[in-house]
Amino acid sequence: MYGNRIIENPDGTSIVLPGGLSQAFCQVSRWKYPEYAVGLSFSLNIRNRAAEADLYRAKLEKQQSETGLQRTRNSIALEVRKAVIGLVQSKAQVEAARKAVELSGQALAAEEIRLLEGISIPYDVIRRQRDYRSAQFAEVQARANYAKALVEMNRSTGAENRGRTERRPLNSRR
Repeated sequence: MYGNRIIENPDGTSIVLPGGLSQAFCQVSRWKYPEYAVGLSFSLNIRNRAAEADLYRAKLEKQQSETGLQRTRNSIALEVRKAVIGLVQSKAQVEAARKAVELSGQALAAEEIRLLEGISIPYDVIRRQRDYRSAQFAEVQARANYAKALVEMNRSTGAENRGRTERRPLNSRR
């Protein structure tokens, strides 16, 4: 590798093969064998456009996913707010309907007393009975709407009853 190579012939003479690394350098420096060439290649990427494009694409995808996540969060918050408002309103409707039933019942009782005393006519009693039944029906509807609002509230907040029915009194405060 570093010098001449000697090969023995079968007839006893030796053959010298010049070579080796030192010989190659000497030949190149003296221009003995002009077939040899030395070259130097240097490459420097000033701008790697493919990597920059990948980076910008990844940044855009990240921004889009964050925007989608924020949109989903806002949607959930809006849905929960609507459910809370619906629950509060339906509870107020139940309380108002309960009060209406109570007052129409009192008005019916007073009209029946007036009929017994002869101050009223049967038509007024029938009208008060109709008003009382309408108030009772409105209370039943208000209770059904409250139950639906409670279910919607549980759905929007992710609460679940796990197969059992939770009953809360309408007049209790949390």
